[in-house]
Amino acid sequence: MKQLTRIFAMLLALMLLAGCSLVEIDQSKVIVARVEDKTISKAEFDESFRSYLALYGYTPESSDIQDSIPELKTNYLEAMIEELVVSLKVEEMGLQATQEEIDAAYQNAQDWYDEQFDALVEEYSKDETIADPEEHAREIIQQHLTVYGYEDLDGFAEDSLKTTVNNKLFDETVKDVTVTEQEVKDEYDAQVAQDEESYAEDLLTFCQDLSGGMTIYWAPEGVFYVKHILLAMPEDVQDEISTMRAEGNDDMADALRKEELQKLQGKVDEVLKKIAEGEDFDGLIEEYGEDPGMASSENGYPTAKGLEGLYVDEFAKACDTLVNEGDTTDPVATDYGYHIIRRYGDVPAGATPYEDVSELLNARVLSTKQNAAYDEALQGWMEEYNIQRSEHLL
Repeated sequence: MKQLTRIFAMLLALMLLAGCSLVEIDQSKVIVARVEDKTISKAEFDESFRSYLALYGYTPESSDIQDSIPELKTNYLEAMIEELVVSLKVEEMGLQATQEEIDAAYQNAQDWYDEQFDALVEEYSKDETIADPEEHAREIIQQHLTVYGYEDLDGFAEDSLKTTVNNKLFDETVKDVTVTEQEVKDEYDAQVAQDEESYAEDLLTFCQDLSGGMTIYWAPEGVFYVKHILLAMPEDVQDEISTMRAEGNDDMADALRKEELQKLQGKVDEVLKKIAEGEDFDGLIEEYGEDPGMASSENGYPTAKGLEGLYVDEFAKACDTLVNEGDTTDPVATDYGYHIIRRYGDVPAGATPYEDVSELLNARVLSTKQNAAYDEALQGWMEEYNIQRSEHLL
């Protein structure tokens, strides 16, 4: 009985010491995972996990993700284990970076640093509250590196080299993966069917996706392109009008808009005269237009009759009046200025010709098959190596 009492007393003492933080555990010696002879310590995991969360603006203590922390930790530990497995396979296969790749990685890192440094110094030199723009720029870049888990620029370069070597493992693993013509055609048919289902009754989404540069495999009827010459009010005036409307002061906004539009009348008349004389509309856009979007829109902006929600109401309604290619509106007033809009070609309806997208689809199908083959190989490596996990220590 006395023996048991002594044992309980010793256990209680140890618990009290631990509770009072008099006994500190060296987290670098606590192993949360092991792959063969490689280990992940609690300290390594905590530092890496904290950097990972910081990329998204969180910390392990952030209250709004506490319910997800256990799952996030488990998944992140698995990702770190996979990284160790990959490093073992790289070593096993004798894959390494060439001297040329090493030199390029460090040079690219330095080039990135110099570019960021010069841009920040230029920006901070305009701020009179910053005494030493160069030193402040160095601090900001170092903070950025730290957030991404790099102690210094060498760490940035070394991580790039790790990616280079891992890509060699990927390439070696999937080198025999091929794609057949039938697989590409099957993917084409699937994409056409998917787009038809998505866009047949949704012209707004179609126009948004087309404007956004998405690859289109099927197009609905009735969509056409327009281009416009925007004679714009000053940006500060546009902002002021927008603020007035947001605050419910539409009368004040309308009055300011009317005043500013009158200032543009001379330029409007000049452009209309040149249009009447048959001058090239694209050339007039380049000479007078103040919508930067026109420069990056080779075909123009897609729209359709009755389409709402894509452009401001006055612009959209004016487009509805354009029936034939070459039709041009009178000046259309909006909160941006005056628009002179012309209808260009129609968007071809129906399926995009296979020949136009076959190369892109071939690359997509190949990439999908390669990723699947690599994932399968990775799972095989995970089973091949001796892996031990201690998730309860996280």
